[in-house]
Amino acid sequence: MATITTVKAPEQFMVDVNGDYHICFDSITCTVAAALASGTVLKDAATAAVAADTVVLGILADDKAAGTQKVRVMVRGNPSLIDPTQLVVTSTTIKAALEAKSMV
Repeated sequence: MATITTVKAPEQFMVDVNGDYHICFDSITCTVAAALASGTVLKDAATAAVAADTVVLGILADDKAAGTQKVRVMVRGNPSLIDPTQLVVTSTTIKAALEAKSMV
């Protein structure tokens, strides 16, 4: 399971990009059965990302208990929000998917 340790709860902030405000987090109903730590990369609302995944939903911003739960997921951003040198994700495909979403 891919985990990023630089996203910690509770971070509620907006990003000013070229005079526009963008909220980086969406509240999503996560249906992954297991408990997940903040910083886990999600493939979709029901699946944690694994090394071979080429598409990701975002990064879990809160610890999630086992079972279905509403959580904050960082689904957009700009490269200044996450320090790419601090990523513990080693998968180049997951890094590329995060880059495609302008998150790193």
